[in-house]
Amino acid sequence: MNFLKSLTSSRSELPDSSTVDAYVDVWKKTIEVQQHFNDLSWRIRALWLTALTFALGATFVAFKDGKSIELLGVGQKSPALLVPVLGLLLWLGFWFVDRQWYHRLLVGSVQEGMSLEKKLRDLGVDVSLTKTIGDASPWNTWLGQLHSAHKLNFFYVLGGLPLVLSFFVLLFQP
Repeated sequence: MNFLKSLTSSRSELPDSSTVDAYVDVWKKTIEVQQHFNDLSWRIRALWLTALTFALGATFVAFKDGKSIELLGVGQKSPALLVPVLGLLLWLGFWFVDRQWYHRLLVGSVQEGMSLEKKLRDLGVDVSLTKTIGDASPWNTWLGQLHSAHKLNFFYVLGGLPLVLSFFVLLFQP
């Protein structure tokens, strides 16, 4: 936002077309940053799905082995019981990086894009890509309107369920 203030304060020194060009250049860069954070987030999710597939496969391979060990007073259990626990720790790490790290950076870049679009509209440039995408993003469900943060959490809850279910199925195996 400091860049916007410096452009506004020196506006009298720049011709209108220079001011508009400068804002358009900053807006284009902001859109690139939004694309970058969105791409990183999808790569993280793809990697999570790969890790989930590996954890589930390792769980079933370890269970198929048929061995059992004494686990913390729970009794004789398959060592496969530990794999979903490790998978859930990985799940938590992926969720944290995606939701609490990159998603926040993406939201910040979207807010900056909306601010720049408002300024460009004030300068007579009809641009509203960030706002239009934001307006189209919410998903109306019987639970109410779900925004990107809700949908992201929903993705990770769905991804964590197979690990939780695997853990409890193995825990109650004789």
